[in-house]
Formats: sequence, structure tokens, C-alpha cells
Amino acid sequence: MRSTDTIVDALQAQAPGARIARSGPIQVAQDLVTYSWTLTVGDGPALATGRDVLIVRDDEVVSLHVVVDAP
Repeated sequence: MRSTDTIVDALQAQAPGARIARSGPIQVAQDLVTYSWTLTVGDGPALATGRDVLIVRDDEVVSLHVVVDAP
């Protein structure tokens, strides 16, 4: 399995100048945390949008699911 740093580096190499920004509020329900995001390059249109869903226990992320919206 690749480390998170390796995965992030690979994604950044594929889209130089890309920026991921949260596009909605962080929502929390017990140990579930979720928020929406948008991926852009410069001032261009969104290349992708989606939502991250995390399970947090004892202040540690134990699970992360990334849902990418259909184009």
C-alpha cells in the first residue's frame, strides 16, 4: 500500500497548481465528520467536486472515504 504522502505527491504531479478548497461547512455527528470540496487550477472552473467522510476516534482519523461527484 502506498503512503498518503506518496498519493498526494502523485496527484499534485498530475495537476500542477491544483488547489483543493472546502466548499461547504464541516458537519459533525458523533464520530462522523464530513465536508464538501472543490478542485480547481488557478482561476479556472472546477475540475472535480466531492465530499470527504471521516471517522474520528480519540482525536485520530481512523477512516477516510473520498466521494467524487459524477461529471
